[in-house]
Amino acid sequence: MILNGFPDRETEGMTASGFVLALAKALNYSLLLDSQATQGLSSEQLPPRAFVSHLICHADSEVLVDSAEIGSMGIELVRIGSNKNLKSEEGHPLYHPEDLVAVLCSATAGRD
Repeated sequence: MILNGFPDRETEGMTASGFVLALAKALNYSLLLDSQATQGLSSEQLPPRAFVSHLICHADSEVLVDSAEIGSMGIELVRIGSNKNLKSEEGHPLYHPEDLVAVLCSATAGRD
C-alpha cells in the first residue's frame, strides 16, 4: 500500500494506521457482500495484514505515520527518503517515480 504524502479533504486527521484500517474495513465489507451473494454468509473479518503486507510512506509525509501501530498489525513499514526533494505546487511532498519502482520491486521480489 502506498500512503498519500499528504492528507486530502476526505482523509484529514487520519493516521497511517487509519488508512490501513479503512482499507481493511472496506475490503472485509466487500468480501461479506460477495459471500452473501454466493450464499456463503460468512461474517469472518480478516486482519489488515491479510490485505496489506507493506506500507510505503514518504520520509517527509504530512500524514502521521504511527509506526508502532503499523508494526503491531504485522505490516512492514518502508519509508522512501529521496534526495530529489519533489514537491507539489502547494509544497506537499511527492514520491519520485524511480524511488517507488525500486521499493516496489524490492517488496515484491520472489513473489509469484
